[in-house]
Amino acid sequence: MEGDTESAAQNLALAATYPLTGRWRMCPKIFRTGTVQFQTIEGQPLPKDQVLHKDYELEVLKCKNADQVRKPGPPNLWFHRKILCRDYKIRHTCRCLFGCSSKETGDGTVHDVSLPPIKHLFEECHWQPFVSNETPQPDTWDGEDRASAIKSGLSKHVCGGKPFDAMYIDARKRNDDTPWNEAKEIITKNTPM
Repeated sequence: MEGDTESAAQNLALAATYPLTGRWRMCPKIFRTGTVQFQTIEGQPLPKDQVLHKDYELEVLKCKNADQVRKPGPPNLWFHRKILCRDYKIRHTCRCLFGCSSKETGDGTVHDVSLPPIKHLFEECHWQPFVSNETPQPDTWDGEDRASAIKSGLSKHVCGGKPFDAMYIDARKRNDDTPWNEAKEIITKNTPM
């Protein structure tokens, strides 16, 4: 548990695991414009109370647990005492993500849009059954993670053991199947990694 690293190169490697849609999931470097942006996973500016290592040229942000002096406050804390970093994300301004070729017409420039050869975004995904392993205890806070699922015998439900084996997660409340983003509860660390 070293912390959180956001890297354009790492994200490109993840996108490349999707042969039909990979080039639409992450902007290739030749099409990026402007400066990379780093934010918290909630879309907030980088917090001043976290020691972060930023390299805008290499497009990498690192937060190391060993560099932090205290845990982040709610709702951003992990209940595990060794995790001190918040979650972060990276984004770019991208030109030509859906095609760059253009031709001049009498009315102006027309762009030919290139779309992936699939019916919907999740076509390349194989969704596994929902799991709830009641980690750490059934009567405390709830934490669902791939490592605990593998250890508890649910390894068939977690898309392998490598970080890039899962791209999306779908978290829901058990009692009424409400999606996590509609639950009106504080839910953090919603990531497949």
